[in-house]
Amino acid sequence: MRALLYDDTFPRLVKDWRNNPGKWASRLVFLLGPWVCLWMVEILNENDVFEDLAAWQVLMGYGIAPAFFSPLFGGGVTDALAAMTGGLAVGICLLYGSRFIGSNSFFRTAICSAVASLVSLLLVRLGLGRSVDTVTISVLMVLVPGVALTNAMREIMAGDIISGLSRAADSILTAAAIA
Repeated sequence: MRALLYDDTFPRLVKDWRNNPGKWASRLVFLLGPWVCLWMVEILNENDVFEDLAAWQVLMGYGIAPAFFSPLFGGGVTDALAAMTGGLAVGICLLYGSRFIGSNSFFRTAICSAVASLVSLLLVRLGLGRSVDTVTISVLMVLVPGVALTNAMREIMAGDIISGLSRAADSILTAAAIA
């Protein structure tokens, strides 16, 4: 029976990773990955890299991101300032509004997108921005679930169908809440 397993006529899967340097690297990462990752986590934990951000830092991120999206959509300095103000309003709505809205991400996103649209319209009507479309789109870009949808597709491609479909459905519902 042992001779049958090593016989050349016995069908078997041939893994040809020894001839491809790209597969060498992936195999090396696969073999060494757990030890390297544990080593990196120990180093990062010693340096306290995984600290939580303060609320003002998160709000600054919500303000700065739309301000940088505004020129990408053809806005000027005034549109960037209006988008920054709208982004701060969305950040406040997301951070502190969860007490009133609840933890349902669909309703939270829908209410925050409504707040973003209203604040953008109000700021342009008051003269702080020039284009309602540019300011609104810049502010709403903060709510778009791009990374979540990308991770869902990555999980589906990796073979985690249930987890990937769950994340994709959540991303699609979030995008629908923005619309």
